[in-house]
Amino acid sequence: MSNIVITGGAGFIGSHLTKRLVNEGNNVIVIDNLVTTGTPHYIIDLIVADKIRFIKMDIRQPGIWREVRDALTDEDGEFHQIDEIYNLASPASVKLYTRFPELTFETSTLGVSNIINMAKMFGSPEVRLLETSTSEVYGDPEIHPQPEYYHGNVNTQCERSCYDEGKRSAEVLFYLAHKLYKMNTHIARLFNVYGPNNTDDRVMPTFIMQAMAGQPITVFGDGKQTRSFCYVDDIVTALIKLQRSEVHTPINLGNPQEITINQLAEIIKERFGNKSEIVYRPLPEFDPTRRCPVIDKARAELNWKPTTDLKEGIERVIDWMESQLTQEGDPSKESDKESK
Repeated sequence: MSNIVITGGAGFIGSHLTKRLVNEGNNVIVIDNLVTTGTPHYIIDLIVADKIRFIKMDIRQPGIWREVRDALTDEDGEFHQIDEIYNLASPASVKLYTRFPELTFETSTLGVSNIINMAKMFGSPEVRLLETSTSEVYGDPEIHPQPEYYHGNVNTQCERSCYDEGKRSAEVLFYLAHKLYKMNTHIARLFNVYGPNNTDDRVMPTFIMQAMAGQPITVFGDGKQTRSFCYVDDIVTALIKLQRSEVHTPINLGNPQEITINQLAEIIKERFGNKSEIVYRPLPEFDPTRRCPVIDKARAELNWKPTTDLKEGIERVIDWMESQLTQEGDPSKESDKESK
């Protein structure tokens, strides 16, 4: 059993990772400020069953180490060192990080610095740290598909820069932690993850929710821009493999199956019986036109590749969304909703 800290552990990917690591039998501490996508609802069963320790706190706060120290001290006063830290704390959609630009940038700079210092203070000699970076570090790429050695085409003076440059800064801090202090760091560059618990404004849940409601499916731009969608269970598997590997340089984690936004809209439209029309809106400034990972490194170093078919994954998301609508319509859930 390992002592594991997961920041952003009540969010989309974090909640899935939390449950997987708890099921492994680990002692898990979840830290989340619940400001953006995080919600206790995703991990409430673990909280109620006392299978995790939940700390509502912002990783930018300098006193976060005190909370973690207390959580790692048992009833007899014995302190247990941290074995692994997964950092998933950050808004991760355009709508959220443009609403909270300072929080977004500082989470990946001040927050990451706090996490590294916490690992120095309370980590075991072999403590492992993982940063969930993003394909957005490549910007609007001039090399396609994107290999890890590509340094990107990112604009520091736009509304996306708080996220893009924040994540690039986080990668620098992890690089320095490994180079200067020989810390066991790992950097995952994630490409368009989707699955249950994802309800923000990203394209996949937006299209599904619009189609479910019989509303027009809104495509920005001409719809010819590409994305590569990877199901969350596959990503969780990859993150755990990476954390326990000896790979210290950035590694792409995603699905190399590239499709256009128009193709995605048609798949979802067909799934719901072609009831929704597709409407087009202007493309936001600096929105990437192409996105597809080269995952040769993940295949070779982690023995990993995604296994979930896109249509199968979409069905799982639809099933989850329908179950959420059923719960929201159940009068017995009203008190629970009001308490959130």
